[in-house]
Amino acid sequence: PITSRDEGTCCPIVVRRTDRRFWVAMKAIYDSVSALWRKAERDAYRAFHAKSKAHKADHFLNFCITVHALRDFFLEAHNVPVAARDTYHDNWNAEPLLVAVKDIANLSKHFQLRERKSGKPRSPKTRRLVRRRGQVVDVYVSAMGNIANVTRPAHEITITTSDGARHDLWTFQIDVLDYWRDYLRRQSIRVLRQNERQFIDRSRGA
Repeated sequence: PITSRDEGTCCPIVVRRTDRRFWVAMKAIYDSVSALWRKAERDAYRAFHAKSKAHKADHFLNFCITVHALRDFFLEAHNVPVAARDTYHDNWNAEPLLVAVKDIANLSKHFQLRERKSGKPRSPKTRRLVRRRGQVVDVYVSAMGNIANVTRPAHEITITTSDGARHDLWTFQIDVLDYWRDYLRRQSIRVLRQNERQFIDRSRGA
């Protein structure tokens, strides 16, 4: 049976069968590398469209954490032996985009970044991350087919990777997603397309 410990007690409590099915269902949502890639794509959408500075940063952090987890999902799904994983990580760490993702994701959970092999403290290899004010263009199409472009201010995040290249938020996220989609495709892993309903939550109520 599935058990857990109730907060403030030392006695295990049995999770009801309906709860067990719930947890199995939750696990099934991210049951593959491609499912996790699609979550990263949704995180990217939310980060770009977030209105407030705090929400944009929150969603961008979630994006980086999700993308960085693709490494582990891939290695586990392919049963890559632990002794052989350094080669994969070395190849991924040669890509400045993935280094930036790793730096941002790891800084969210570690007080001090450390070298993976030696454990020695290290500084982020990503050169710069700046939050600033920018502009976006909203495109409106009328029922008659007329198109109107409306420019409005928006919060922006700019990332300068270890090779000195500068990326705005959207291009950074798209380039990272493209890297992983192409990588997975070369490994014969198909990433299914998502429709609009997957990105925009139009549900009502709790």
